Amino acid sequence: MGVQEPIPEDFPRDPFPAAVPGAQPKFVARKIDGRYVVGLTEQERRERYEACLDLVEWLTGYTEKKYRQFSGVPIEALLDKFDRDIRLKDWGLSSVEFDWIMAQLRARFISVERALTTASHAVANVRARAARTRRCMHPFLLRLWGQ
Repeated sequence: MGVQEPIPEDFPRDPFPAAVPGAQPKFVARKIDGRYVVGLTEQERRERYEACLDLVEWLTGYTEKKYRQFSGVPIEALLDKFDRDIRLKDWGLSSVEFDWIMAQLRARFISVERALTTASHAVANVRARAARTRRCMHPFLLRLWGQ
């Protein structure tokens, strides 16, 4: 088996916190191999992380497809709709895991959209400068460059 990438710190450690009523402080634990474990074991956390990461990858492709299909819809609106819709699915994920999935998805698309917007503004600025430069150039140079 290859080297596994580390689980990011922002991935939920205990997606299903439990509370027990009463006057005394209590915690909910499981006995695994003679030890009491509160929350997920590292193996369980790894499995949940990989499942969430697979879902992020699948949703990335799905979001790209829907974004092209509905080109007039802002990416934020599309992501908000996906956020509402995926929480209705019975995928066995907790609310904090859905939060993590959507944060990953938003980070991918919002940063891409900002980069594309910045790039399109940069191209427009270069074209505007080039147009201004052509107006100021000597006619001989314009003929020489085929403009």
